[in-house]
Amino acid sequence: MTKLSDFWNPEVERCGFILKSGEIVEVDNISEDPQNGFEVSEKDFEKYYSETAASWHSHTDDFANLSLSDYYTFLNLPEWDHWVISKNKCVKFSVKSNCVILEEVTTHGND
Repeated sequence: MTKLSDFWNPEVERCGFILKSGEIVEVDNISEDPQNGFEVSEKDFEKYYSETAASWHSHTDDFANLSLSDYYTFLNLPEWDHWVISKNKCVKFSVKSNCVILEEVTTHGND
């Protein structure tokens, strides 16, 4: 069974959706700088929007801290949870009362 931690990559940020069924879907990262950011195509966003329970993306290092871009993206999708995957942990964020809140930290062993 695929786990979010399986998507961590030290070379490029990866991204996708967790569907309401529990399925984890990866989509292409169309960012001009995929080593330092991610972007989902409008086509993929529209394809999965109604089925999505959460978004996810990876960071290429040990940190699951939010970038400013992450923060504003999450605020614009308050109906979803949002996961950030780093080398050693998966961090879940949600939006409550127009604030991005850290909800859960799960460690994993990608050494």
